[in-house]
Amino acid sequence: MLVMFSLLCLIMALIGWLFYRFAFNPISSMFFLWAVIVPLSGLGLYGTMIPQEKAYWIIAIGLIAYTAGVVFGSKKIRLSLRPRYDQGAVVGYRVNYRFLSIIIIISLLYYLVQSYNVARVLLSGKTYADIRAMVAANEENALRSSRLMSVTRAFIAVPTTYLSIAILPIEIFYGKKNKLFILESLLLMVLFVFTNGARSVILWIAIYFVCVYLAYRKKHSFSFKIGKKYKRIIILGGILLFIMLFYMTIFRKGRNVDFGRQLFVYFIAPIPHFSHYIDVVDYSGQFGYGISSFYGFLYPFLYFFKLLTGYFSSFVTDIYYMSFEMMEPGFNLGHELYMNAFVTIFYQPYLDGRFVGVVLILMVFGYMCSQTYKKGIEDENLKSMLLYLLLLQKILFSFVRFYFTQQAQAMCFIFALFAISRVYKYREIR
Repeated sequence: MLVMFSLLCLIMALIGWLFYRFAFNPISSMFFLWAVIVPLSGLGLYGTMIPQEKAYWIIAIGLIAYTAGVVFGSKKIRLSLRPRYDQGAVVGYRVNYRFLSIIIIISLLYYLVQSYNVARVLLSGKTYADIRAMVAANEENALRSSRLMSVTRAFIAVPTTYLSIAILPIEIFYGKKNKLFILESLLLMVLFVFTNGARSVILWIAIYFVCVYLAYRKKHSFSFKIGKKYKRIIILGGILLFIMLFYMTIFRKGRNVDFGRQLFVYFIAPIPHFSHYIDVVDYSGQFGYGISSFYGFLYPFLYFFKLLTGYFSSFVTDIYYMSFEMMEPGFNLGHELYMNAFVTIFYQPYLDGRFVGVVLILMVFGYMCSQTYKKGIEDENLKSMLLYLLLLQKILFSFVRFYFTQQAQAMCFIFALFAISRVYKYREIR
């Protein structure tokens, strides 16, 4: 069954390539990933549990719904209520440096203070495993010393970091190559890694650069040449990113880390982990009705409502617990291999509405990916390109979770709507 599943995913990935002729299209990116992950998850590597058949049915239905959304989104259907621009105008796009400067300055100030706190913790003998635990904790500690710091991190610093590394390749290939913004973006990423012990953003920025480079070549294959100086910078940057990823893994997992085991934990183990929590959700009888999947968009309103009234819905608290916090302690998948957090993109939609939730939410997600791909990659609408990059990250990391359950990811998506502005230039009448 799993071999057939994998083969069908590979066929869909090939169809996507033949239709789009672009490696990072929404069909190939999704299906090639699951063509690799699904069969490996059923081998019981490292003594892990074998996922139940129901988990694979949920994944299959989710992928079918996602494909339906992509197909629907590829049609020329106008759902926007925004009035059409003057036909005599030429539409262009530019990076909103003023908006970005404000949120970047606030973020850098936060990271500088937090870097001092992290340095003190590390010098006291703690490790990056401890740093990660302290960052994720709800109670106050050396890295969560005040409400202001927590709010700044959740609503500004982390979303701005996610946003800036996605804008960076667009600025280099399509923008003004603003040196200050480029430097600020790289500094944000380095400080984020240092203060959080996170490694995912290193992979994200590499994916963004490759995708934007391929998109640029698709339309400007003979007009963009990379000089020797910039080739050296790109090669050196790639080496530095790899070294940063390598050493951060060692700092978090220890010098004797098994990299093969780590790859298995991150890419393959989420399916058996998801399989376990299917039973937990079914037994609970709880439904999220969309709150689980889109909690990140709702959280700012819920947070400020709580500040004003002191009230926070117990229903919402329960859903968030099942959506995210419940997985944090980790679950033994077998032979002392523990998994936490990663439950695949299908878990939150399943919690929201079981099979119906998976179908509806994955269809909406597929539609969003298709619409932004068409406008961004094919039509070179820079705002849509930015949105597609952010969604592409969620496609390629769909073995983790439905990312809009996190407020930082949701805030980043909202910031992206303001980060690139539409401008009109009117043609001269002769």
